[in-house]
Amino acid sequence: QRMPLRLKQENLEPNGWAMEARIYAENPMRGFLPAGGTLRTYVEPKGLAVPRSGHDSSLQACHDFDDGGIRIDSGVEEGSQISLAYDPMLSKVIARSTSRETTRKRLEEALDRYVIDGVTSNIPFIQALLRNARYCEGNLTTALVAEEWPDGFKGVEWTDQERATMFIFVSQLYFDAHPLHSSVVVRLGSESLCVVRRSSDSFEVEGQDIRTMMPALECCWEPGHYGRQRLVKILQDSGNMYIQVRYPISLDVTRVQCVYKGQDIEFVLRRPDIAEMEDICQASLVVSEEDLVIRAPMPGNVISVSIQPGELVAKDQELVVLEAMKMQNIIRAPREGIIAAVSCKAGDVVMVDSILAEFAKGESL
Repeated sequence: QRMPLRLKQENLEPNGWAMEARIYAENPMRGFLPAGGTLRTYVEPKGLAVPRSGHDSSLQACHDFDDGGIRIDSGVEEGSQISLAYDPMLSKVIARSTSRETTRKRLEEALDRYVIDGVTSNIPFIQALLRNARYCEGNLTTALVAEEWPDGFKGVEWTDQERATMFIFVSQLYFDAHPLHSSVVVRLGSESLCVVRRSSDSFEVEGQDIRTMMPALECCWEPGHYGRQRLVKILQDSGNMYIQVRYPISLDVTRVQCVYKGQDIEFVLRRPDIAEMEDICQASLVVSEEDLVIRAPMPGNVISVSIQPGELVAKDQELVVLEAMKMQNIIRAPREGIIAAVSCKAGDVVMVDSILAEFAKGESL
């Protein structure tokens, strides 16, 4: 039956702004391939989720936001299994405010506080998009992603302030465990390295592309209580930073895994003399074992295997076909070489980064 509308178009007036981010279990750094698994840790940022039963209550909740202007509509919880057989959307995060810029910042902060562990999500890409200059200006077209990331998404780019703050944060954890030390070498990945020195009330950060002096950070971290907190809020004049800390942290705080802007990062901290010794040893390593293996870029079912041990393969030759989300994906050889081992067969179920095959050492052509 056709029912009359209570409001007419002329009665409606725009009132503020709203932005919605759809959170998916997919890997934006691998072409947004699906990433199934189990949600080992799942903590939504403060917001009112839509109840899953009761028509009246659901209808009312759809209009409810928390005091921070955030609403979360989700269909998962901690322990949920994210299957490759269904759409991998985890939730919708909606922010609202009186202006577009305030709404954008609220959404960015809400995603900072969104703790997802166990599956890879597209939060890093959404964070990068929210920080993109064209997006901030409202200069949007359907070609924005292709134009801004022509070579694919490689990760969130940090500002110098963010990088210095991150280095100092993990250094404070290290100095808390080593109160007699006054300096520490901090590594981020295989290339980024800096030395952090502390005085009575400030830190000096010095590296290849960063050099700054900053005061000690004011944050909600409780020194010594490494099992209690997951989300750390760092107070700054330029705006708060939220860093997620993954556990366990090594007892001597020489390795700290964090999440910032949805992206997993690992810091390695060493006493300067130990770091120098490790550099000498590392320089003697010529062959990288990782260059010899072919890994699954996504979880899925192995449909076919086209190679066998001892076979000579050409670059881009088909090796394995995986099925994920009802789509078949061809895994091709990254280079020429001889296959030393094949670790999967048709019918196997593999997880992301599972080894599918290995090249023979010294056989690259």
